[in-house]
Amino acid sequence: MAPSAEPVSEQKSSYRSGDPRLAVVDEEAEQPPKFDDPYQERRYLKHRLALAFRIFAKFDLSEGVAGHITVRDPVDPTSFWVNPFGMHFSLIEDDDLIRVDHSGTVVEGGKNKRLNYGIFVIKFLTLPAAYAIHAEIHRARPDVLCAAHSHSLYGRAMCATGRTLDMLTQDFCVFWNDHVLYSNFAGLVLAADEGKAIAAALGNKKAALLGNHGMLTVGPTIEATVAWFVLLERCCQIQLAADASAAGTGRSLVRIGEDEARATWEAVGTIGNGYFQGLPLFQVAEREFGERTLLDRSFPCKIIYESSPLISSGNTGHLKIPGDGILTRSSSVGYKMSSEVKGCAIHMESTTPANLDIGGKDGNGGLDTQSAIIDEETNKRLLRKIDIRLMPVKPFGIAYHGRKMCFTYALQYYDKALLSQAAIFGLREDLDLQSGLRYSWIAWVSQKVTVARVCPIICILWAIIVLCTPACSTYTGILINRFMLGVIESGVSPAFMLCTGTWYTHSEQVFRSSLWYSFSGGSNIISPLINYGLGHITSGSLHPWQYMYLIAGLATLAWAIALFFVFPGSPQTAKGFTAEERMLLLERVRANNAGTESQTFKWYQFREALCSYHFWCIFLLSTLSSTGSGAVTTFGSIIFNGMGFSTFDSLLLNIPIGALAFICVLGSGYIGRKYPNARLHTTSASCIPVIVGGCMLWQLPSSKTAARIIGFYLINFFSAAWVQCIAMGTSNVAGYTKKATMAAGTFMGYSLGNIIGPLTFDARYAPRYDPGFEALIICFAIALVLSQVFRALMALQNHRRDQKFGPPTAECGLQDLTDKENKSFRYPL
Repeated sequence: MAPSAEPVSEQKSSYRSGDPRLAVVDEEAEQPPKFDDPYQERRYLKHRLALAFRIFAKFDLSEGVAGHITVRDPVDPTSFWVNPFGMHFSLIEDDDLIRVDHSGTVVEGGKNKRLNYGIFVIKFLTLPAAYAIHAEIHRARPDVLCAAHSHSLYGRAMCATGRTLDMLTQDFCVFWNDHVLYSNFAGLVLAADEGKAIAAALGNKKAALLGNHGMLTVGPTIEATVAWFVLLERCCQIQLAADASAAGTGRSLVRIGEDEARATWEAVGTIGNGYFQGLPLFQVAEREFGERTLLDRSFPCKIIYESSPLISSGNTGHLKIPGDGILTRSSSVGYKMSSEVKGCAIHMESTTPANLDIGGKDGNGGLDTQSAIIDEETNKRLLRKIDIRLMPVKPFGIAYHGRKMCFTYALQYYDKALLSQAAIFGLREDLDLQSGLRYSWIAWVSQKVTVARVCPIICILWAIIVLCTPACSTYTGILINRFMLGVIESGVSPAFMLCTGTWYTHSEQVFRSSLWYSFSGGSNIISPLINYGLGHITSGSLHPWQYMYLIAGLATLAWAIALFFVFPGSPQTAKGFTAEERMLLLERVRANNAGTESQTFKWYQFREALCSYHFWCIFLLSTLSSTGSGAVTTFGSIIFNGMGFSTFDSLLLNIPIGALAFICVLGSGYIGRKYPNARLHTTSASCIPVIVGGCMLWQLPSSKTAARIIGFYLINFFSAAWVQCIAMGTSNVAGYTKKATMAAGTFMGYSLGNIIGPLTFDARYAPRYDPGFEALIICFAIALVLSQVFRALMALQNHRRDQKFGPPTAECGLQDLTDKENKSFRYPL
């Protein structure tokens, strides 16, 4: 019976070629280990594939940059893992392998992501050979896990004879009636049709001699495929030697009879025998390459970071930290840090890769296997530095002095709320927006498109568009203007969600998200006062609403220019932090088990996000909770005006809306910070005041003006529910591409809610807008129930992981693994 996958499971997050933990196989069983988790199987197969290249190198089965071994990916069987172009077989490790789909696109991999692009490929713009041959074999043969092709010495010589092997010894019988000759040599295999022809000639056989070219073996296991290739090379050598001997002596070769060859093939030519024959090759590879690799790349040590130079036990290897801090071996008894880590104490025990790079494009952050404990004082100091660069105010005894995310979001909401406030100062009349439906479409079209942009560029572009708004004189003009503004501004919220998820721990994310989102309410306090003054301008060539947009645009432009110089990058590269502090920044978020920033877009993570119930639950919650925003922000001033208040009084009545939103958002964030697993309970609780407020506006007579105003203010509790969606959109997911997809989906839900909300408020039902409030009640009733269902599903998933994998660890915390891949990930509730 094959062993379980447990010995090679989630014990470590990063595996290198030569790691003996991955060599755990039952050598008495003629089959490889079984896996319940395809991601564990992927790691195991990548490790065995890396060793396969080492074996080929040992037997001199490579020729320059030619030759490939591929393994079908167990997670996505429509793709396969292969060696990158231009890397010698003897140097290939697990992390160097690249994954390629059947269209020839490199999906993911190491630093070198080239797929056999040689000079001929570039010159003639044709398909790479690795893709042309192997993709067609994997497509035609679902039973094939591994395919090996190379230009070996004796294999090429045999291919030049134009015939197949004779059955000369029992080893030859492994290939009896199980190998073919493909004689249609047409130059370099760069076309898909040539690959199809080779696959068709191979049929259901295990090997092929490609005329005037090289050899090919395929099999359902890596071990069998490698063993058969090595054996086929030896058989070719024996065949050529026997032919030469026979020709020199004038004697005939003695061949094994057909019946005997068949019987021998049935004994030694099976898949199980191929796997078993390949095991010794991998045992030797583990010994020869594995132990050497471990000694070269890592060391066992205990490291203590103190304010004094660093001293540790251990006397092998070295650790390099880019920048000022370099840990080098100073003697046979310890290590010394060349610069001080001031004011911090951190303790780590690990077996660590020698070259520790805290940057990197793969999002692993370089701290793959290291686990650290940062003392409370150091953590607070780092948190203050982060907040200084990202957040602005000083509530709840926590200092924030920067003006990046919060002020940017305030400006965005200023522009958004301005449409409602400008509407009662003549914008509807001037631009022919008297139809309630026309006005609604203008409100939601600015939320239509979700595109991630760099924040300073977004700000400059949206400032220009806002400054162009006063020039609009027709419905068509304002429609185009708001559409373009929506395209530009749509990247702000997803970018801030990603930024929050990258810099802060799970326990910090809710409150920080609520801080920058609360400035939407803060903006709604200030903007009515500004517009109240602008509304009194009666002289001049412009209308009051046009002055309002000019002020908003100029303020945004001035801030956008400043943002170029003050907005920080990722924790790995942000200015204002020392090299040691950057390393500690990564250690802070390791426990999130969500990885760090990655510059590689990983399509499998994108697909995984779209297939996850988490994505759709958060998307629906965002949509439902944002319908309140569409109603309050877009129609707030109009509803007050319809209750009989004057233009200026309607404007001032918006101030409590902003104040209440500010309090609700911060209160929701504070609860999320104080009670980390109460997020969805907070979402449900926030829906209740909205439902009550909607019922008051729907059922109370128009004469109950004060009570209806209170009901309208209660609707502002929608913001407390929405801010929890922001936090869940980044903290309930791991993997940078998946996190970005989730952030975009959350904001798409927000945009859809802003579409639905205004469209339910039609001028035909003015001034009460009863259908709009009925729709609002329904949306938030559904959100209340959905949030509890979502919480129950994630709690069950966490419970199952605890039972199957035990308590979570932080060892995988800086790997760019998804929450599905990283079994230590637990979903905040």
